[in-house]
Amino acid sequence: GGVPRLLFDDGEVRFVEIKDSRGIGLRAFDVVAQDKKQILKNAYQMKLKVVDDSIEVCGVTVNLK
Repeated sequence: GGVPRLLFDDGEVRFVEIKDSRGIGLRAFDVVAQDKKQILKNAYQMKLKVVDDSIEVCGVTVNLK
């Protein structure tokens, strides 16, 4: 079981089920943030969609770790 994934030296690619009507394509990616608080503040100021520690940019979710 589990999610199919490709492992790399500095990360991984996970292949998950489609959960919206957008079809196939890049849905989200994770980044390690040096200053998560400031990034989220900037995202709010730019009026981007922010949910918890994730920001939506051009239809792609950036998960801050």
